[in-house]
Amino acid sequence: MPLCCTPCTLRLPKLQRYQHGYAALYGKKIGVDRSARICVEDSGSSSLILIRQFSKFFTKHRYSSILKLLNSIKMVEKNLGRPFDASLIKRINLNVPAINTRVRYIIEKANSITECNRVAWLIKAVTCIDLTTLGGDDTFASVERLTKKAVKPIVLPFEWEGSLSTAAVCVYPARVADVVQTLKNLNATGKVNVASVATGFPSGQYPLQTRMDEISLAVSNGATEIDIVINRTLALTHQWEKLYNEIKLMKQACGKAKMKTILATGELFDLKDVYRASIIAAMAGSDFIKTSTGKETVNATLPVGIVMCRAIRDYHNLTGYKVGFKPAGGIKTWGEALQWLVLIKEELSDVWLHNSLFRIGASSVLGDITSEINRSLDEVKEAKVPTLYEHENFDDSDK
Repeated sequence: MPLCCTPCTLRLPKLQRYQHGYAALYGKKIGVDRSARICVEDSGSSSLILIRQFSKFFTKHRYSSILKLLNSIKMVEKNLGRPFDASLIKRINLNVPAINTRVRYIIEKANSITECNRVAWLIKAVTCIDLTTLGGDDTFASVERLTKKAVKPIVLPFEWEGSLSTAAVCVYPARVADVVQTLKNLNATGKVNVASVATGFPSGQYPLQTRMDEISLAVSNGATEIDIVINRTLALTHQWEKLYNEIKLMKQACGKAKMKTILATGELFDLKDVYRASIIAAMAGSDFIKTSTGKETVNATLPVGIVMCRAIRDYHNLTGYKVGFKPAGGIKTWGEALQWLVLIKEELSDVWLHNSLFRIGASSVLGDITSEINRSLDEVKEAKVPTLYEHENFDDSDK
């Protein structure tokens, strides 16, 4: 390893608990070197980052400072795309029974997260939410309320250093200026991303030029992220190169704004086509691929999520570029949010458990998550289970 210290395997149960419940959420491997210092290996690079003496680290730092510290060393490579290559989508083998078995495993794993660990995972979920309103009755007042909620989504019953907010607010292009103005009024510009759907959302059945103009309008109004929707006709008729060219043009129109490509998987029907569309979107330079518009009959499902994540993994293995993933539509409970976090951890690794690579598109799940966080903390308090910052000093005599 590139640092002089040599991390050893974690042996103390409490350190293992920390690693599983907290550090694992941030794509970091925790190790203890021979001088009993905590080392955090950033899985996104080859560097090993030394933090501090662990005996002080675990007793003096609370949830917020630990999460903030690990977030501060997150690194993400930008997807630059690659030329169209039809060979990547020709031979696709998907084992549906194996995918369904994997789904059951993910659900079981999510259900096993309890107490303090559940709180940490749910706080992580909050930071990955794209808080969304896409109603025909949206007004400045309703968008303002949503934006304020995104800036301060939850009041935690313990000390929190720094800010805690959702990842973004997602609206129609006509409402982007409302979000920008509200953030300015709150002195919170840059704290929450401004996302806009575009390109004839949700159908995508508009001329290419008007779809491109919609992107330009949203970006000029202050959108920092654009959620485009693909033309499903091209996917259903297997016009993959034409779909690639359209997405690539849309990426160019986004400029510096991140682009999330909505596949509307509920209208693709065949999981092989879901995989193909995912690879095409990645090749065209998408920063994220997204399951659904939320307007389809069938929205985000775990089998589709597994297929899309495996496409992301294959693309990363081929190019070295990381593409983000965003499930959207139908995610209404804290339990469902946990399932998606576990899916990401199991299918893509801990590196993707950060809002630079993972989002949850939702409007109502935040309230359910907030209620469960408060209930879980009450449960821990009543059971007198020590939280992370209540652990006693560790005995490191075995080092």
